[in-house]
Amino acid sequence: MDFKGTFEVAASSNDVYNFLMDPDKLSLCIPGLQKLDKVSNEEFTVVVRVGVAFIKDNFTIKFKVVESE
Repeated sequence: MDFKGTFEVAASSNDVYNFLMDPDKLSLCIPGLQKLDKVSNEEFTVVVRVGVAFIKDNFTIKFKVVESE
């Protein structure tokens, strides 16, 4: 995926951070999301279904928040 551009969010940085760290809320914003697990306060595992035309597959992605303010 390639994300480009900018936009402004009408919320405080603290509210945005809390939203992004809440799996129930974040899951509403991820197209093709099959599963989102919170492993710890900084680690998540997601399964997303992506594809082009009739070629589709599930991908498991593990990520960790390495810096927060």
